[in-house]
Amino acid sequence: MALPEPATELFPFDRLEGQLRNVETLLIHVGSIWKAHTALAFEDQKLGDWEWAPQYPTMDPPWINVAGALSDLNKGSFVKPQRFEQAGPGMHGKVLHETGQLKNSIDWSTDTSKKSVKLYATGFPATYAGYHQWGGDSSMEVKPLARATLARQLKTGPRTGKKKEALKKLGFLFQVDAMETSITQRPFLGFTDDFEAELRQELLHHMIMPGVEPVKGH
Repeated sequence: MALPEPATELFPFDRLEGQLRNVETLLIHVGSIWKAHTALAFEDQKLGDWEWAPQYPTMDPPWINVAGALSDLNKGSFVKPQRFEQAGPGMHGKVLHETGQLKNSIDWSTDTSKKSVKLYATGFPATYAGYHQWGGDSSMEVKPLARATLARQLKTGPRTGKKKEALKKLGFLFQVDAMETSITQRPFLGFTDDFEAELRQELLHHMIMPGVEPVKGH
């Protein structure tokens, strides 16, 4: 299964020029189909046969979503209950699914002069989409507000139990101004067997075949 670079132009149809009924319409259909298959990756938690890993798969219990917890603390909020539940295939919830921002940011455009389709993330998610598509190292600021909020939650929260022990894993935040993290690769843009099969059908529909009338209403 091939993985494209984020926001790269794909599906040039120059070689088929003259053999297609309406290149512009074809490109629009391809963009729409590709976006739909990309959305499926977020729902199915996999791209083709590439199953996404759960969050922090090597963390020993009790488990906590460290990056999510820091995001809460940086806003002055206590760590949310769902940060103590591991998301991913076979887990309590879905990865990259809490806000839906990345999934909903995916858009596409066509370039009829180049006869190509481009799929890409838009808005703020465009700044981090590549980390999830390819994996990589990232850094999150640890604000003074985060440390103060964590201190409050440790003091006023449960005295014992798994959540208390999980919160203690965030103790290193009192010593750093930034948290370095390695983001697991979870590709959502790519060419799955199902997508390629649908693309072939779309191409056949738009091909000019001698003696064959176009199908109407497609």
